[in-house]
Amino acid sequence: MARKKIREYDSKRLLKEHFKRISGQELPLKSAQVIESTDINELVEKEPWLSSSKLVVKPDMLFGKRGKSGLVALNL
Repeated sequence: MARKKIREYDSKRLLKEHFKRISGQELPLKSAQVIESTDINELVEKEPWLSSSKLVVKPDMLFGKRGKSGLVALNL
């Protein structure tokens, strides 16, 4: 079987999309991708939950060990 690494954001987006298509129910996943050129204010307007929910921030590096490297921030 062929394998290709994908970003966690993309995997959650695909899972949410296909779960809804197959089951007819909404999967309660919320995620946002922030890159260097992202306008934070514009993103918060598009995704209002960002300003009212506790967040987990982690770099998407296409390999594991983020937690062991201290690269995960919780409850921001």
